[in-house]
Amino acid sequence: MKRNVRNIALTILACSALLVGCKKKDKGGDEPSIPSAIIDDSGSEITVNDATSDGLVFERDLDGEGFSIKDYVGASNNVIIPETFEGKPVKAIQSEAFREKKLVRVHIPANVETIGDYAFVGCPELNVITVAKNGHFYLENGALIKNLAVDDKGNPTSRLLAFVLPNKTGQFDIADNITRVVKGAFASTHLTILKFNPALIVGNFQFFFGPSSSSIPETVKEVILTKGDIADNSFAGVKAISAVVIYDIKNIGNRAFYNCPELTSVLIPDSVVSIGERAFANCAKLRRVRVGNTANPGLTTLGDYAFEGDGKLIFNETLDGIRYLGNETLRYFILMEPRDSALERVTIEPDTRFIASEAFKDCAKLNKVTYSEADALFGIGAHAFENCLELPASAGKFSSSLRYLGPGVYKGSKMLTEASAQSGFKYTGDSNGGYAIIGRDSSANVSIKADTRFIDAEAVNTGPAISGFTSQSAEFTPSDDRKLLFTSDFKKLVAAAHGASYGGSFVFPDNVEEIAPYALSGIANMESFLMPTTLKVVGDGAFMNFNTGVSKKLPLELPSSLRLVGDNAFKGMGTIRSLVLNDGLLSVGANAFGEINGPTELYIPESVTYVGANLVKDSTIARIEVEADDQPSAWDASWVGTLDIETAVRFGVKR
Repeated sequence: MKRNVRNIALTILACSALLVGCKKKDKGGDEPSIPSAIIDDSGSEITVNDATSDGLVFERDLDGEGFSIKDYVGASNNVIIPETFEGKPVKAIQSEAFREKKLVRVHIPANVETIGDYAFVGCPELNVITVAKNGHFYLENGALIKNLAVDDKGNPTSRLLAFVLPNKTGQFDIADNITRVVKGAFASTHLTILKFNPALIVGNFQFFFGPSSSSIPETVKEVILTKGDIADNSFAGVKAISAVVIYDIKNIGNRAFYNCPELTSVLIPDSVVSIGERAFANCAKLRRVRVGNTANPGLTTLGDYAFEGDGKLIFNETLDGIRYLGNETLRYFILMEPRDSALERVTIEPDTRFIASEAFKDCAKLNKVTYSEADALFGIGAHAFENCLELPASAGKFSSSLRYLGPGVYKGSKMLTEASAQSGFKYTGDSNGGYAIIGRDSSANVSIKADTRFIDAEAVNTGPAISGFTSQSAEFTPSDDRKLLFTSDFKKLVAAAHGASYGGSFVFPDNVEEIAPYALSGIANMESFLMPTTLKVVGDGAFMNFNTGVSKKLPLELPSSLRLVGDNAFKGMGTIRSLVLNDGLLSVGANAFGEINGPTELYIPESVTYVGANLVKDSTIARIEVEADDQPSAWDASWVGTLDIETAVRFGVKR
């Protein structure tokens, strides 16, 4: 949530009349009769204090037609929520209403329609819940459930899972028709295996259990993911799980399993078509990765650094010492790295689909790469041949199957210096497999020739200033004024004319979802600009040294659609008045807000599950508030940089 919106909400609550319930009869009827000694499912007697509604703090709805439970300040661990208060129905239990109240038993009346996030977190003995007949909630297999939609025969097609009794152990399967899980629903359980549709995760897996990264119990060792997609950052920083079993999953998002320190094995089935950037990176114990079950796996997209910093991920090794990931029938699926950096020549096996990021980086003597005639290569990752000093231009031939060429693939190599210069760009490739722009020459007026399929945005945007674009390629389209270059669907801003004048304002097309690395870096004297409301990804250095003008300080508000912010994304951005990060943001790269002048405070919403090193290095930001109970374990250890974490950072902001 935005900082200013949060403050408004707190002001409204402060002005509301808070009412404490009493134990006598309510105007709407008698309290339910619940004994002081109860029997749990095992037949054991649990002794509790007298059942009571005394100590409940009520808050009137804005429409005045009902009340909700805001807090509980009583002493009993056996609480009855009444049907009505002051003659009006009790319709909701607010977020964190009973957090850490050590309840043993609670009664939920028929009028309660909603239960907020973390409502019962910190109640490890809450193993008895009673619900009124004909109410909105019911109990099933030790779980508190609400029907959200039913078919014409009355069968539930969409259900909400609000809470699971803490005494649940072993494996728990979340039913297919559960479409929403309340945050904290599994608080204090002792499960070992959880089977579910990963689309149920909102932000991060930890929120199933509680608001902090330490909420997940150590007993949870395995997750079984059944269908759909695994979203960005879904399991980032999760410490407990050691095994992931995947069925019928199509897409694995960016940093989906980033920094899972105990993860040792993953089976990626044939159904998976894409693995995102750094999806399994920094998993130090990851040893067993099997890609596909057959010779026809569905994987066509491998994100940069998907397995960076992992254990010895080798399925097979060729005679010349090249390491691969694959399976028994497709042994050479992903080329990972050479055993010896002194390698001079390499033959890419015919069934290789991907060359991983940095696979041959710093192989200074590599001078020949041979691709099989049956080459079916789909992707070459970022910086794969960086600093291959002897790699000639003849190595840059692409097959028609190639779908992705990462940034900096040939940076620092002989290929870059030998690349053919034409119309302001340096090209490699040919008309058969298509061309790639891998660098810039000194020309200010540039034209993209036909059959160009790839552009190294990092190389283009950090080269000499461009004053305008024209294109003969079907893959890339300039804006009407020729100052901006987009992919043909206008979803990605690839480059900007850094040498052009923008007249003090900057306008994005309506459907831009991604800004490429360094695309807008160094553009000066902006008096106004608005982020596109469809934006999802801001690449590395995208707004680096973007100058908003000294005389007019502009607010910088990142849209709620934004999910990922790259390294150095806004570093050195000219004077801005304020900086707002909205709910929905998942990942913020290293030094993303370094060296900016203006804002003194930064509020990081709960949705952020990854932050890189030195987030605000050498900026005017002196205080950071984080909406989390503790520092998420996926965050870089030095993310706070030179700030004093004790005085400048406060965890546990109350919603």
